[in-house]
Amino acid sequence: IPIITTPVGGNKELINEVPGIVALEYNNKKEWFEKISDFIKSPENFPKPEVSQSFFQKFSKKEMIKQTEEILKKI
Repeated sequence: IPIITTPVGGNKELINEVPGIVALEYNNKKEWFEKISDFIKSPENFPKPEVSQSFFQKFSKKEMIKQTEEILKKI
């Protein structure tokens, strides 16, 4: 199943690094309806998202704390 999302918040990393993720404009009901309809009609035209374990490790609690500490040390 493809992932449909908006380019808001943390989703930017997913959109840029994972094939098979479609970014649509927030609250654009026509665009969302069309993309979902396209998928239902022709699911073979949408690549399946492939996310590696290392990708998710970048967003683990431990990694997020580490990155936050590094930022705070610079202040």
